[in-house]
Amino acid sequence: MKYKTSLTATTLKSNENLIGIGSKQYAVNDDEFNLSLKILEFLLTEKDEDEILNWLDSNNIDKSVFKKLVANKLITTSKAVFQKEDTMEFKNGLYLDLIINNVQDVLTKFKETTFVVIGCGGIGNFMSYALSVYSPKKLVLIDGDKIERSNLNRQFLFTINDIGKYKSEVIADALKLRNPNLDIEVYTEFISTNNINNILEGKDTNSMFGILSGDDDTAVSISSKYFLTNNVPFVNIGYLNDIAVIGPFVIPHKTSCPFCYGTFSINGEINSNDETMAQLHKQYASPSSIINNSLACDLALSDIIQYFAGNNNSIKSLNARVGINSNSFEKYVLPNTKDPNCSICGGTLDD
Repeated sequence: MKYKTSLTATTLKSNENLIGIGSKQYAVNDDEFNLSLKILEFLLTEKDEDEILNWLDSNNIDKSVFKKLVANKLITTSKAVFQKEDTMEFKNGLYLDLIINNVQDVLTKFKETTFVVIGCGGIGNFMSYALSVYSPKKLVLIDGDKIERSNLNRQFLFTINDIGKYKSEVIADALKLRNPNLDIEVYTEFISTNNINNILEGKDTNSMFGILSGDDDTAVSISSKYFLTNNVPFVNIGYLNDIAVIGPFVIPHKTSCPFCYGTFSINGEINSNDETMAQLHKQYASPSSIINNSLACDLALSDIIQYFAGNNNSIKSLNARVGINSNSFEKYVLPNTKDPNCSICGGTLDD
Protein backbone atom coordinates (compact mmCIF):
# COMPACT_ATOMS: atom_id res chain seq x y z
CA MET A 1 0.00 0.00 0.00
CA LYS A 2 1.25 3.46 -0.92
CA TYR A 3 0.79 6.62 1.14
CA LYS A 4 0.90 10.21 -0.05
CA THR A 5 0.14 13.65 1.35
CA SER A 6 -3.43 14.43 0.36
CA LEU A 7 -4.10 17.21 -2.12
CA THR A 8 -6.65 18.49 0.41
CA ALA A 9 -4.07 18.72 3.21
CA THR A 10 -3.35 22.14 4.66
CA THR A 11 -2.05 23.70 7.88
CA LEU A 12 -2.50 27.02 9.64
CA LYS A 13 -0.43 28.70 12.33
CA SER A 14 -2.21 31.54 14.13
CA ASN A 15 -3.25 31.61 17.78
CA GLU A 16 -3.23 27.82 17.52
CA ASN A 17 -1.35 25.27 15.47
CA LEU A 18 -4.06 23.88 13.22
CA ILE A 19 -3.71 20.87 10.98
CA GLY A 20 -6.30 20.29 8.27
CA ILE A 21 -9.58 22.05 7.56
CA GLY A 22 -13.19 20.96 7.69
CA SER A 23 -14.45 18.28 10.06
CA LYS A 24 -11.01 16.66 10.35
CA GLN A 25 -9.18 19.75 11.63
CA TYR A 26 -7.32 19.45 14.93
CA ALA A 27 -4.97 21.57 17.05
CA VAL A 28 -1.53 20.46 18.23
CA ASN A 29 1.42 21.80 20.20
CA ASP A 30 4.48 23.29 18.51
CA ASP A 31 6.48 20.07 18.52
CA GLU A 32 3.75 17.96 16.91
CA PHE A 33 3.00 20.72 14.41
CA ASN A 34 6.60 20.77 13.21
CA LEU A 35 6.81 16.98 13.09
CA SER A 36 3.55 16.82 11.15
CA LEU A 37 4.87 19.32 8.61
CA LYS A 38 8.00 17.23 8.24
CA ILE A 39 5.96 14.08 7.55
CA LEU A 40 3.70 15.87 5.09
CA GLU A 41 6.74 17.17 3.24
CA PHE A 42 8.29 13.69 3.12
CA LEU A 43 5.11 12.24 1.65
CA LEU A 44 4.69 14.80 -1.12
CA THR A 45 5.89 11.84 -3.18
CA GLU A 46 4.23 8.48 -2.54
CA LYS A 47 5.95 5.97 -0.30
CA ASP A 48 5.17 2.45 0.87
CA GLU A 49 4.72 1.56 4.53
CA ASP A 50 8.20 0.12 5.05
CA GLU A 51 9.82 3.27 3.65
CA ILE A 52 7.72 5.41 5.96
CA LEU A 53 8.41 3.36 9.09
CA ASN A 54 12.14 3.34 8.44
CA TRP A 55 12.11 7.09 7.85
CA LEU A 56 10.14 7.72 11.04
CA ASP A 57 12.62 5.64 13.05
CA SER A 58 15.65 7.37 11.56
CA ASN A 59 14.13 10.78 12.35
CA ASN A 60 12.98 9.80 15.85
CA ILE A 61 9.34 10.60 15.06
CA ASP A 62 6.69 8.66 16.93
CA LYS A 63 4.41 6.59 14.67
CA SER A 64 1.35 8.07 16.39
CA VAL A 65 1.95 11.42 14.66
CA PHE A 66 1.85 9.70 11.28
CA LYS A 67 -1.21 7.64 12.22
CA LYS A 68 -3.09 10.75 13.32
CA LEU A 69 -2.39 12.41 9.97
CA VAL A 70 -3.72 9.33 8.18
CA ALA A 71 -6.81 9.07 10.40
CA ASN A 72 -7.66 12.71 9.74
CA LYS A 73 -7.20 12.40 5.97
CA LEU A 74 -4.08 14.58 5.70
CA ILE A 75 -2.41 11.52 4.19
CA THR A 76 -4.24 9.30 1.73
CA THR A 77 -3.90 5.79 0.34
CA SER A 78 -6.37 6.40 -2.50
CA LYS A 79 -4.38 6.23 -5.72
CA ALA A 80 -7.33 7.76 -7.57
CA VAL A 81 -6.44 11.11 -5.98
CA PHE A 82 -2.64 10.97 -5.81
CA GLN A 83 -2.25 13.34 -8.75
CA LYS A 84 -4.29 16.27 -10.06
CA GLU A 85 -6.28 15.37 -13.16
CA ASP A 86 -8.54 17.40 -15.39
CA THR A 87 -11.37 14.86 -15.25
CA MET A 88 -14.89 14.86 -13.88
CA GLU A 89 -14.02 11.93 -11.65
CA PHE A 90 -11.03 13.61 -9.98
CA LYS A 91 -12.91 16.17 -7.85
CA ASN A 92 -15.47 13.53 -6.88
CA GLY A 93 -12.60 11.35 -5.69
CA LEU A 94 -11.11 14.15 -3.59
CA TYR A 95 -14.42 14.64 -1.81
CA LEU A 96 -15.02 10.92 -1.33
CA ASP A 97 -11.54 10.51 0.14
CA LEU A 98 -12.56 12.81 2.99
CA ILE A 99 -15.63 10.81 4.01
CA ILE A 100 -14.90 7.15 3.16
CA ASN A 101 -11.89 4.85 3.03
CA ASN A 102 -12.58 2.85 -0.14
CA VAL A 103 -12.76 5.58 -2.78
CA GLN A 104 -11.99 3.47 -5.85
CA ASP A 105 -14.50 0.81 -4.82
CA VAL A 106 -17.26 3.40 -4.58
CA LEU A 107 -16.34 5.04 -7.89
CA THR A 108 -16.45 1.59 -9.48
CA LYS A 109 -19.80 0.86 -7.85
CA PHE A 110 -21.29 3.98 -9.44
CA LYS A 111 -19.95 2.88 -12.84
CA GLU A 112 -21.57 -0.54 -12.45
CA THR A 113 -25.00 0.71 -11.36
CA THR A 114 -28.14 1.47 -13.35
CA PHE A 115 -30.01 4.31 -11.66
CA VAL A 116 -33.75 4.51 -12.26
CA VAL A 117 -35.00 8.05 -11.68
CA ILE A 118 -38.78 8.18 -11.37
CA GLY A 119 -39.87 11.79 -11.71
CA CYS A 120 -37.81 14.36 -13.63
CA GLY A 121 -38.92 17.61 -12.03
CA GLY A 122 -36.95 19.58 -9.44
CA ILE A 123 -35.64 16.55 -7.54
CA GLY A 124 -35.13 14.64 -10.77
CA ASN A 125 -33.05 17.48 -12.25
CA PHE A 126 -30.65 17.58 -9.32
CA MET A 127 -30.42 13.82 -8.82
CA SER A 128 -29.94 12.92 -12.48
CA TYR A 129 -27.19 15.54 -12.76
CA ALA A 130 -25.54 14.46 -9.49
CA LEU A 131 -25.52 10.82 -10.55
CA SER A 132 -24.38 11.56 -14.10
CA VAL A 133 -21.07 13.05 -12.96
CA TYR A 134 -20.15 9.64 -11.52
CA SER A 135 -20.52 8.09 -15.01
CA PRO A 136 -22.98 5.35 -14.05
CA LYS A 137 -23.62 2.25 -16.12
CA LYS A 138 -26.98 3.65 -17.18
CA LEU A 139 -29.53 6.31 -16.27
CA VAL A 140 -33.21 5.50 -16.79
CA LEU A 141 -35.35 8.65 -16.72
CA ILE A 142 -39.11 8.20 -16.35
CA ASP A 143 -41.63 11.06 -16.46
CA GLY A 144 -44.62 11.91 -18.63
CA ASP A 145 -44.61 15.56 -17.59
CA LYS A 146 -43.75 18.45 -19.88
CA ILE A 147 -41.81 21.59 -19.01
CA GLU A 148 -43.73 24.67 -17.89
CA ARG A 149 -42.50 28.19 -17.27
CA SER A 150 -43.01 27.81 -13.50
CA ASN A 151 -40.48 24.94 -13.51
CA LEU A 152 -37.60 27.20 -14.46
CA ASN A 153 -37.09 28.58 -10.94
CA ARG A 154 -35.35 25.36 -9.84
CA GLN A 155 -35.26 22.83 -12.69
CA PHE A 156 -31.91 24.11 -13.86
CA LEU A 157 -31.34 21.73 -16.76
CA PHE A 158 -34.20 23.39 -18.65
CA THR A 159 -34.33 26.70 -20.53
CA ILE A 160 -37.16 28.88 -21.79
CA ASN A 161 -36.74 27.22 -25.19
CA ASP A 162 -37.63 23.86 -23.64
CA ILE A 163 -41.13 24.83 -22.51
CA GLY A 164 -43.62 22.26 -23.78
CA LYS A 165 -41.01 19.52 -24.24
CA TYR A 166 -40.83 16.31 -22.21
CA LYS A 167 -38.72 16.72 -19.09
CA SER A 168 -37.03 13.34 -19.37
CA GLU A 169 -35.92 14.00 -22.95
CA VAL A 170 -34.51 17.45 -22.21
CA ILE A 171 -32.62 16.19 -19.15
CA ALA A 172 -31.03 13.44 -21.23
CA ASP A 173 -29.88 15.92 -23.87
CA ALA A 174 -28.53 18.34 -21.24
CA LEU A 175 -26.58 15.63 -19.42
CA LYS A 176 -25.00 14.34 -22.61
CA LEU A 177 -23.68 17.81 -23.36
CA ARG A 178 -21.70 17.50 -20.13
CA ASN A 179 -20.84 13.81 -20.38
CA PRO A 180 -21.24 12.48 -23.95
CA ASN A 181 -20.44 8.90 -22.91
CA LEU A 182 -23.53 8.55 -20.74
CA ASP A 183 -25.96 5.73 -21.51
CA ILE A 184 -29.44 7.17 -20.91
CA GLU A 185 -32.84 5.62 -21.53
CA VAL A 186 -35.82 7.97 -21.65
CA TYR A 187 -39.50 7.23 -21.08
CA THR A 188 -42.04 9.98 -21.70
CA GLU A 189 -44.80 8.43 -19.63
CA PHE A 190 -45.84 8.37 -16.02
CA ILE A 191 -45.04 5.23 -14.08
CA SER A 192 -47.97 2.82 -13.73
CA THR A 193 -48.69 -0.81 -12.94
CA ASN A 194 -49.14 -1.36 -16.68
CA ASN A 195 -45.75 -0.08 -17.79
CA ILE A 196 -43.21 -0.46 -15.00
CA ASN A 197 -42.39 -4.08 -15.81
CA ASN A 198 -42.09 -3.31 -19.52
CA ILE A 199 -39.86 -0.30 -18.87
CA LEU A 200 -37.47 -2.16 -16.58
CA GLU A 201 -37.71 -5.59 -18.21
CA GLY A 202 -34.38 -7.12 -19.15
CA LYS A 203 -32.33 -4.86 -16.92
CA ASP A 204 -30.03 -6.33 -14.29
CA THR A 205 -31.79 -5.63 -11.02
CA ASN A 206 -28.71 -6.83 -9.12
CA SER A 207 -26.93 -3.63 -10.20
CA MET A 208 -29.91 -1.27 -10.03
CA PHE A 209 -30.74 1.57 -7.65
CA GLY A 210 -34.04 3.45 -7.50
CA ILE A 211 -34.65 7.18 -7.04
CA LEU A 212 -38.23 8.07 -6.14
CA SER A 213 -38.54 11.76 -6.83
CA GLY A 214 -42.21 11.96 -7.73
CA ASP A 215 -44.77 13.49 -5.40
CA ASP A 216 -47.63 11.20 -6.44
CA ASP A 217 -48.56 8.63 -3.79
CA THR A 218 -49.66 6.08 -6.38
CA ALA A 219 -46.34 6.34 -8.23
CA VAL A 220 -44.43 5.87 -4.96
CA SER A 221 -46.52 2.79 -4.17
CA ILE A 222 -46.09 1.24 -7.63
CA SER A 223 -42.35 1.95 -7.69
CA SER A 224 -41.80 0.69 -4.15
CA LYS A 225 -43.56 -2.60 -4.92
CA TYR A 226 -41.45 -3.15 -8.04
CA PHE A 227 -38.16 -2.35 -6.33
CA LEU A 228 -38.97 -4.50 -3.30
CA THR A 229 -40.12 -7.44 -5.43
CA ASN A 230 -36.91 -7.29 -7.44
CA ASN A 231 -34.57 -6.64 -4.49
CA VAL A 232 -33.62 -3.17 -5.71
CA PRO A 233 -32.52 -0.67 -3.03
CA PHE A 234 -34.05 2.79 -3.33
CA VAL A 235 -34.51 6.11 -1.59
CA ASN A 236 -37.49 8.44 -1.43
CA ILE A 237 -36.60 12.15 -1.86
CA GLY A 238 -38.72 15.27 -1.54
CA TYR A 239 -39.66 18.17 0.68
CA LEU A 240 -42.40 19.31 3.03
CA ASN A 241 -42.74 23.01 2.31
CA ASP A 242 -39.51 24.50 3.75
CA ILE A 243 -38.14 21.17 4.99
CA ALA A 244 -35.93 19.14 2.64
CA VAL A 245 -36.74 15.47 3.23
CA ILE A 246 -35.20 12.11 2.40
CA GLY A 247 -36.09 8.61 3.42
CA PRO A 248 -36.63 6.04 4.11
CA PHE A 249 -33.58 4.60 2.40
CA VAL A 250 -34.77 1.08 1.65
CA ILE A 251 -32.67 -2.06 1.60
CA PRO A 252 -35.24 -4.69 0.51
CA HIS A 253 -36.33 -7.19 3.15
CA LYS A 254 -34.03 -5.61 5.72
CA THR A 255 -35.36 -2.12 6.44
CA SER A 256 -38.65 -0.24 6.53
CA CYS A 257 -40.28 1.05 3.35
CA PRO A 258 -42.22 4.32 2.86
CA PHE A 259 -45.46 2.60 3.91
CA CYS A 260 -44.43 0.63 7.02
CA TYR A 261 -46.83 1.24 9.92
CA GLY A 262 -48.11 4.35 8.11
CA THR A 263 -45.46 6.30 10.03
CA PHE A 264 -44.61 8.53 7.09
CA SER A 265 -48.27 9.17 6.13
CA ILE A 266 -47.57 8.36 2.48
CA ASN A 267 -51.03 6.94 2.02
CA GLY A 268 -52.97 9.40 4.15
CA GLU A 269 -56.35 10.50 2.89
CA ILE A 270 -58.17 13.80 2.77
CA ASN A 271 -61.64 13.57 4.27
CA SER A 272 -63.80 14.36 1.26
CA ASN A 273 -66.74 15.00 3.59
CA ASP A 274 -64.96 17.99 5.08
CA GLU A 275 -65.48 20.75 2.54
CA THR A 276 -62.78 23.01 3.96
CA MET A 277 -60.13 20.26 3.98
CA ALA A 278 -61.00 19.31 0.43
CA GLN A 279 -60.86 22.93 -0.69
CA LEU A 280 -57.47 23.51 0.96
CA HIS A 281 -56.11 20.35 -0.58
CA LYS A 282 -57.34 21.35 -4.03
CA GLN A 283 -55.83 24.84 -3.93
CA TYR A 284 -52.48 23.79 -2.44
CA ALA A 285 -49.41 24.84 -4.46
CA SER A 286 -46.07 23.31 -3.47
CA PRO A 287 -43.35 25.88 -2.65
CA SER A 288 -40.78 24.08 -4.76
CA SER A 289 -37.55 26.06 -4.89
CA ILE A 290 -33.91 25.51 -5.68
CA ILE A 291 -33.21 25.53 -1.92
CA ASN A 292 -35.42 22.67 -0.72
CA ASN A 293 -34.89 20.67 -3.93
CA SER A 294 -31.09 20.87 -3.99
CA LEU A 295 -30.72 20.31 -0.24
CA ALA A 296 -32.82 17.14 -0.35
CA CYS A 297 -30.73 15.77 -3.20
CA ASP A 298 -27.47 16.55 -1.41
CA LEU A 299 -28.67 14.55 1.58
CA ALA A 300 -29.75 11.64 -0.60
CA LEU A 301 -26.47 11.43 -2.50
CA SER A 302 -24.58 11.40 0.80
CA ASP A 303 -26.53 8.32 1.92
CA ILE A 304 -26.08 6.60 -1.46
CA ILE A 305 -22.31 7.06 -1.15
CA GLN A 306 -22.30 5.48 2.32
CA TYR A 307 -24.37 2.57 1.02
CA PHE A 308 -21.95 1.94 -1.84
CA ALA A 309 -19.07 2.14 0.65
CA GLY A 310 -20.70 -0.60 2.73
CA ASN A 311 -21.20 1.75 5.67
CA ASN A 312 -24.84 1.00 6.42
CA ASN A 313 -24.51 2.40 9.93
CA SER A 314 -23.70 5.77 8.36
CA ILE A 315 -26.87 5.89 6.24
CA LYS A 316 -28.82 8.58 8.05
CA SER A 317 -32.20 7.81 6.45
CA LEU A 318 -32.14 4.05 7.02
CA ASN A 319 -35.36 3.19 8.88
CA ALA A 320 -36.06 6.90 9.14
CA ARG A 321 -37.28 9.98 7.37
CA VAL A 322 -34.80 12.81 7.82
CA GLY A 323 -35.61 16.47 7.29
CA ILE A 324 -33.55 19.66 7.34
CA ASN A 325 -35.28 23.00 7.81
CA SER A 326 -33.93 25.06 4.93
CA ASN A 327 -34.30 28.27 6.94
CA SER A 328 -33.10 27.39 10.46
CA PHE A 329 -31.02 24.28 9.51
CA GLU A 330 -32.81 22.41 12.29
CA LYS A 331 -32.75 18.64 11.81
CA TYR A 332 -35.80 16.41 12.21
CA VAL A 333 -35.76 12.61 12.36
CA LEU A 334 -38.85 10.42 12.21
CA PRO A 335 -37.66 6.87 13.01
CA ASN A 336 -39.44 3.71 11.96
CA THR A 337 -39.02 -0.07 11.86
CA LYS A 338 -39.95 -2.68 9.30
CA ASP A 339 -43.61 -3.69 9.48
CA PRO A 340 -44.01 -7.46 8.90
CA ASN A 341 -47.64 -6.83 7.95
CA CYS A 342 -46.98 -3.93 5.57
CA SER A 343 -49.11 -4.21 2.42
CA ILE A 344 -46.17 -3.03 0.31
CA CYS A 345 -43.10 -4.77 1.76
CA GLY A 346 -44.57 -7.15 4.36
CA GLY A 347 -42.87 -10.48 4.85
CA THR A 348 -39.93 -11.98 6.63
CA LEU A 349 -37.07 -9.86 7.87
CA ASP A 350 -33.73 -11.10 6.56
CA ASP A 351 -30.88 -11.63 8.99
